[in-house]
Amino acid sequence: MLVAAKTLIRAVQSLMQGLNVRVLIDGWYMRRTVIEATLKRGFNVIGQVRKGTRLYDAPAARQKGQRGRSRKYEEKYIQPSALSV
Repeated sequence: MLVAAKTLIRAVQSLMQGLNVRVLIDGWYMRRTVIEATLKRGFNVIGQVRKGTRLYDAPAARQKGQRGRSRKYEEKYIQPSALSV
């Protein structure tokens, strides 16, 4: 299903060139791969994350000569359940 979402975004890109596009994404599709594919094409993303989703900052770039495995996540953001809307 995520592949289908990325394919649709890719197909719509040629129709929307030069326009400010906002893509509303359902909570189930709010995954890193879909969000990055949407942003890469210059679209804005609007969506709601699932209640139990943990949000992390992007890790810093790998330094030349750095030993060990790169970090997958950086610092944790506030839990979405703590936000009151």
